[in-house]
Amino acid sequence: MVSPKSQSTQKAGRERVTATGRVDQPHAIYGPASPELSELVGLHPRHFSTLFRRAFGVTPHRYVIDQRLAEGARLLANGGQDIADIAFRVGFSSQSHFAAAFRQAFGKTPRTYAAEKRIVSAVF
Repeated sequence: MVSPKSQSTQKAGRERVTATGRVDQPHAIYGPASPELSELVGLHPRHFSTLFRRAFGVTPHRYVIDQRLAEGARLLANGGQDIADIAFRVGFSSQSHFAAAFRQAFGKTPRTYAAEKRIVSAVF
């Protein structure tokens, strides 16, 4: 049985972790790293990671990668930027790393995704 004090502490931890998922978009894209977030909300890194995963269904690292990829997809859809520039802008160390992660997440390369978005926008 969990004591009322323990339940209160767990609830407060969940609320603090949930708040980290609502950080400003640019901050979420480039970091901060999980240890920095755990320090920000006053939790041990392992406890923070566990609560974060419960709240969002993914690890803090995966969440940041997903945010970077979503921003990359948005930039690709807008057009006018080189894929390598987009990769670096959203925090990937290389175009190839971005392309591999993008392909895994979206099922197509960034170039194919951008081309499809240009076709769709030209039709509408």
